[in-house]
Amino acid sequence: MAGAPGGAAAAGAANVEAAPGAGGSATSGPGRPGAGSGAAGRAGRRALLYVGGGTALVLVVLAAVLLSALWPFGGSAGGPGGRPSGSGTPGAGSAAPGGATELTGQVGWEVAAAPRRAASGAVLGSWAVPGALLRADHAALVSWDAATGAGRGRLRPPGGGAFCAAAQEVAADVLALAYGPRPRKPGAAGRCAGVLLVEPATGSVRHRVSLAGTAVGRGAAGRYGTSLAVAGDTLVVARGRAVTGFGTTDGSVRWEAGGLPAGCAFRDVLAGPAGAVLLASCGRSRPAVVLALDPATGARRWRVVAPSGATGESGSLVAADPVVAALPKAGGAGRYLVLGRPGEVTASIPQSGPYGTLDMRPIGRPGGRARYRVVLAGGALVTATTPSQVSELRDTNDLVAFGLADGGRRWSRRLDPASTAVPAAADGDTVIVMRTGTYERPPQAYRLRSADGSGGPMGPAYPRELVYTPADGLFRYSGRTLFLVTDLDDRVGAVLLR
Repeated sequence: MAGAPGGAAAAGAANVEAAPGAGGSATSGPGRPGAGSGAAGRAGRRALLYVGGGTALVLVVLAAVLLSALWPFGGSAGGPGGRPSGSGTPGAGSAAPGGATELTGQVGWEVAAAPRRAASGAVLGSWAVPGALLRADHAALVSWDAATGAGRGRLRPPGGGAFCAAAQEVAADVLALAYGPRPRKPGAAGRCAGVLLVEPATGSVRHRVSLAGTAVGRGAAGRYGTSLAVAGDTLVVARGRAVTGFGTTDGSVRWEAGGLPAGCAFRDVLAGPAGAVLLASCGRSRPAVVLALDPATGARRWRVVAPSGATGESGSLVAADPVVAALPKAGGAGRYLVLGRPGEVTASIPQSGPYGTLDMRPIGRPGGRARYRVVLAGGALVTATTPSQVSELRDTNDLVAFGLADGGRRWSRRLDPASTAVPAAADGDTVIVMRTGTYERPPQAYRLRSADGSGGPMGPAYPRELVYTPADGLFRYSGRTLFLVTDLDDRVGAVLLR
């Protein structure tokens, strides 16, 4: 990223450098062989899947040879064939219903996974802005040209430290990234000492906000680390039992607030129509608390205590319009909580029900804010059930949609009998979902209507080398492309799917 023009000196010596990509150069064409989950068990399972798929392929080829001998006229038997670099997998799936093809099944470009993923830590976030795609982890904020994958630059934390938190969304053309000393344990979130307010399109640092001497800067780092969001022209930072508002134009302290009961601590903050919405956990035995503050003054607008048993021990906010909190709990006893205005509980969606058990495992490596396999679209919450094994090498699951107004189930759909699927992104009143893929039926994007689950493929399947990569990724949909980042894949750190 370019250095900060004008206000760079005031912003401080944030480490900015040109970069071809995160952990390697961006490359065109399909993913490299073996791209899979970073977990050893998952990688091994994927290798077995490839062996099983290879056996099936040999049988198909033998059958084709025999069939060609018995069928000498009028064409040839079908079978896997060569494909041009970057193309989808032939025969792996048809185009969208009605012949419309939104996606091509091609990999536009990809970036290799960082060679030292443990040092890079968890993915803190990904963002799409006009002409650029961005990804942040503990080591750096990296930007790529959306069309070509060429590296635009890399912003490193000041003083050789580490990024420790990031705002979920770009607001008012500002991306907020918190930083602090490099933690002793690689990949850990660490304590945040300041915040960089970055212009995402250029990478220039507008302001460098110090947390020293403020309510969020004093005391211990807090069990849940630091959360931040930009609401209007206010940067809202929460840690422990304190929350502080800073001006985004000058970094000055505007207000400080607290008021949480003893034993409670803030877990997350998002900006929305209700203001700055915060989720607080009060331990394993007490319900979570959700409250909204006026971002200009810090005055409390409303406060809601979750239903009994809905703790926020390992939860986070999914959205702020409407307010949706993910509150997982051991044994499938968690729930999604939906709040209307001004802060009333409109729906409580149990993790377990007639639809099965919803998958509320956080995406990716620990160390960042928890993100879940859930998308809001067209007045519905769309998520997926936990995978169930159908054979030694195959899992499947169901996509499930619930109405945000009442929490009632709208529909369930099994996308593939031998592959799992994950919600990827919202687009109007539809949701884009990804089949995670098998050797025979590689990853593929589908567009489904949030009202009834109807719909079909957006285009051909993607290369087999991306099998399982979508299972633990964060997605951004931008026009006719899907941007995927992951910190669990052995080979791929970021990939643009056309």
